[in-house]
Order: sequence, then structure tokens, then C-alpha cells
Amino acid sequence: MKKNFLILAAIIIGILIIIVTYLFLTRESFSLKLPEIEKIVSIKLEEGKQIKIISDKNKIKTINEIIAKTNYKTHNKSKTEMPVGYNTLIKLSFNYEDEVATTIYIYTKNGKYYLEQPANGIYEIDISVFDSIENYLI
Repeated sequence: MKKNFLILAAIIIGILIIIVTYLFLTRESFSLKLPEIEKIVSIKLEEGKQIKIISDKNKIKTINEIIAKTNYKTHNKSKTEMPVGYNTLIKLSFNYEDEVATTIYIYTKNGKYYLEQPANGIYEIDISVFDSIENYLI
């Protein structure tokens, strides 16, 4: 009787391990989708009521490179049009001549730094990325 119980328990544990492994390996992942640098005519930075529009091609390239350093992958899907529960938020709008702007948010929340691309993913970033972008508002 005890032997049958141990065999049944081992089978159940084995099945659970297979299910958890399958779910872990097949979960959806997201990559940051940055606009093509050649198509960007300006970047609008907004932090609260402070707004700055950058149209200098060298600065646009530098900002794009700073964000490109966050070439992370994530399993955290952005489910809203804008982050919620943040402490500090900077909105970056990449503007094109003939297309709708691409928007990315960088923000702090609970002592951590994030980059969120609506309808894509939420990426944890380094403080240096946040500070580098924030410096363009000064």
C-alpha cells in the first residue's frame, strides 16, 4: 500500500515538473522596438509640465543609442497605454514626417528604473539610462 502511494506521488510530481517546464519555456517574450533613426525628425521629451523638443540629428542619434543599450528582452507585457504607479515619469515621443509618433516611457517605481513601450513590454533599466535621458530636459 505504501509502495503504491510512493509510486503515485512520484508520477504526480513528474507530471507537475513537465507542466511547469513547458509553461516556462513557451511563455511569450518581448523585445524593444525602436524606430529607424533616419525617419525620426524630432524627439519630444516630457516630464510633468516640462517639455523639450529635440530636432538636432546628433542628439537624436545619441538618445536613440542610449535607449538601444537597453536591448533587453522581457516577459512583462505592457497592458496599458501609459505606466501606472510611477514616482517619476519621462515620456519620449519619436516624431516622423509622415507617420504617427512612437512613444516610450521611462520611469521610476519602488526604487527601480523601467522603460515601457505600450503594447509591447516593460523593461528594467539601469539608473544611468534614466539619468542620461533626464539630462536632456535640463
